[in-house]
This record gives sequence, C-alpha cells and structure tokens, in this order.
Amino acid sequence: MKNSMKILIAAMFSFVFIIPVIGAAAPIFPESLHDNGIKNEVVYKIGGHVYLFHSGAKEVRNTIRIHDVLTVYRESPCCNLTETGKIKVLDFTGDNHIKAEVVEGVIRHGDIAKRGTVSCLVLAAGCDCK
Repeated sequence: MKNSMKILIAAMFSFVFIIPVIGAAAPIFPESLHDNGIKNEVVYKIGGHVYLFHSGAKEVRNTIRIHDVLTVYRESPCCNLTETGKIKVLDFTGDNHIKAEVVEGVIRHGDIAKRGTVSCLVLAAGCDCK
C-alpha cells in the first residue's frame, strides 16, 4: 500500500511540475525562420514583378492565361482575406511558377492571388523560378 501511494504521488508530481518544465524548454523559432528570411516589409508596387507559386495542376493552366488579371488578397491573423491589389500574368515559368506584374495596389511576399477557384502564393521577385 505504501509503495502504491509513493508511485501515485511521484506520478502526480511529474504531471504537475516536470512536464510543464519540459514544454517550456521546447525550441521557439523566430519569425524570420518561418518565411525563409524574406521580410514581409518588402512591397511590390505598380510596375513591379512578382512570381506566383501554383500546384502545377491542369486546372491552373486552364483557368489562368497569359495577360489575365488576378486579384491579390492578404490574409489576416483571423484568416480573413482583404483585397490588396491586382497583377497581370506575364508568363508561365517552369512547372509551378508564374511571372506577373503588379498593375494595382501594393503586393507583399505571402499574399494570395486568385482567379475563380484557383489560388497562387505570391513569392518574392528575383527568385530563381525555373
């Protein structure tokens, strides 16, 4: 009986004190590692070029064509989308990228470009998208 009581107390102690200490020691990654070092402060204004990442599915090439204008949205921390601008498709580069030009508004790395049911992720200009 005494041994089972000691085991119970030891188990309660570990759950109450030791586990939170281990959780507190878990690594916390700085924000710069989440976006691969590309700062969201970099903005692309009218005339600037950006690249879009897409899935490479046939639906993308059937929905988006060269010279199409896509609406760009920014996602808030509450997952609400706010329109931030428009971009014009210049070219498909490689299997998963599109080169585009900003024609309206201010675009940032990480914004979402949409046309119909197709969405693309805005990447920083100057990336090696081949």
